[in-house]
Amino acid sequence: MPKGIAPLIRELTDFVSLQNFITENEGNLIELSKHYYCTLGTDLGFETYAPYALEQEDFSFELDIAWLIGQAIEVAFEFEFGNIEELFAGLSKLFLASPELSVLVISSKAKGLSLESVAELAEKYRKFSDNLLIIDLAKESYVLI
Repeated sequence: MPKGIAPLIRELTDFVSLQNFITENEGNLIELSKHYYCTLGTDLGFETYAPYALEQEDFSFELDIAWLIGQAIEVAFEFEFGNIEELFAGLSKLFLASPELSVLVISSKAKGLSLESVAELAEKYRKFSDNLLIIDLAKESYVLI
């Protein structure tokens, strides 16, 4: 893991701060979580965009959140709480964006998939991403691939 990633992992997986933010605010858990990570990115000195549009050669797509320094995407987020097809779509967007750190946010309650099974699935596609952080909001746990 590159040196610059370790402090980010600590910040991104500070579930106490996330829980406090959610408790202090009212609204949808997913939207509050997105707002928390946008605020965190800004607090850490990144230019934060939600959503963030990207154009590749023949197509375009949007990331749920992107933290940038200049033009470089340092951290890209996808929040996937739907079915397996949506999970693959989210992973594909993260792989195509090629950030320094990709973050896939899931809820094992919503998907019916465990953090471990999603990590095992993502591990098969590891060649497309150097650093993939999978965060399970339901269990307040994570894995870095």
